Amino acid sequence: MSILSIGCYIIFFSSKQRKYNKVQHHYCIHIKDNILKEEFCGDIDLATLDRASLSIIEDKNFKKGLHFLTDLRKAHLHITYDEMWQHTSQLPDLGINKQALIVSRDLEYGFARQFHALSNDKDIFNELRIFKDINEAHKWLNL
Repeated sequence: MSILSIGCYIIFFSSKQRKYNKVQHHYCIHIKDNILKEEFCGDIDLATLDRASLSIIEDKNFKKGLHFLTDLRKAHLHITYDEMWQHTSQLPDLGINKQALIVSRDLEYGFARQFHALSNDKDIFNELRIFKDINEAHKWLNL
């Protein structure tokens, strides 16, 4: 079985405002499975989230109706509540069907809950769930 993947990118960000480790964000759009898989590694701030969102939206293969699998297990988030509110208030309608956020630490779990609460009124996604087990996320997304 082969998976048709279009739009695989690795993007390196380096924050100039704060002294964080090098950030890596990569994503891949899997047309056959109707999913966008992305992973964040390193220290994540508001500017990093904004750049990652913009790169996905500008991707010629991006379309509304995708499922998102967002892996935050290697990420260290440095985002305040006000910054998260700012980020979610500026997000366009992405038309995400289901979004699975995978976390490994309580801090990232709290961030994911905050994102869910703040974006609930924006219709960014139809359903969002937070997982600590990537296999459970795959089952939920029927992968």
